Amino acid sequence: MAKILLLLLTLITGLQVCAQDYPKAPIKAVVTFPPGGPADVMARIIQPVLEKNLSGAVWIENRAGDGGWLGFAQVAQSKPDGYTILVTTSAPLTLGTAMRKLPYSMDDFEALGAFGTDSTAIVSRPDAPWKNFDEFLSFATRNPNKLSYASPGSATAPYLTMEAVRAGRDLVFTAVHYPGTNPVNASILGGHTDFAVGGFAAMKNLVQSKKLIVLAITGQRRDPDYPDIPTLEEKGFALANIGLWSGVWAPKGTPKDILAKISRALEQSAKDPVVIEHSKASGYGSLWLASEGMRDLSKQDHERAQKIMKLLKPIK
Repeated sequence: MAKILLLLLTLITGLQVCAQDYPKAPIKAVVTFPPGGPADVMARIIQPVLEKNLSGAVWIENRAGDGGWLGFAQVAQSKPDGYTILVTTSAPLTLGTAMRKLPYSMDDFEALGAFGTDSTAIVSRPDAPWKNFDEFLSFATRNPNKLSYASPGSATAPYLTMEAVRAGRDLVFTAVHYPGTNPVNASILGGHTDFAVGGFAAMKNLVQSKKLIVLAITGQRRDPDYPDIPTLEEKGFALANIGLWSGVWAPKGTPKDILAKISRALEQSAKDPVVIEHSKASGYGSLWLASEGMRDLSKQDHERAQKIMKLLKPIK
């Protein structure tokens, strides 16, 4: 009995030392999309401040592919020791698992906090045969199966937003998937697709330079910097108003004291004036939701995605 108690005491002490010394090595922060898109930009804004608050190196690894789910699958299978985490947008987890069978579920991850937001924008070139969202809907209705659009992947918020619009009006057009918002921008600018959806912040420079026009965006209210752009909700597409936000996740089974340490550092980082200012300057919104609030938001997005999927044909 004494040996068992000694063993338990040794294990507990070892865990405490582990948390106290964490991190001993660089932490790999997996971003599930290519450099330059919303997930990557928001991760790189918070990364140096998170390093400071954790007193350890945080290295970003872009693991792009198939709408972001490859990176989530990689982290789900990683050792749950706090040295491999996700710092990325939520859609491959909250939406992707509602859209198709994936090699992970929401139960495979620990939610540590949400820290940044963006809007989805529906955009087209200025020479398109429509000048606003209503004209676009009218053209798409009159020309079924003649339009294609660029999306940043099949398990993303922009794609599901556009599919909710399509289902809401029984429209027929084709999605062409790319591994992130920057390739989406290249597609629409190059005339390879007729319109596009993606993270608004990564498109704002092109909008300001009049290379793209915005037909509508997601959000509860209009962007104060772009008051002429309508929201999808005010246009009657409330179901399409899907959140585009970033958070931090760790593999299930990561020690609770390490999770708590990361979460505390993440909260400090999300509320840091430098992060808030850099987010604003880059076109992103600031946010802080602790673990419980993040799980609630994830559940809300997951349930909305399930409702949209019931209106669509299954994705193969």
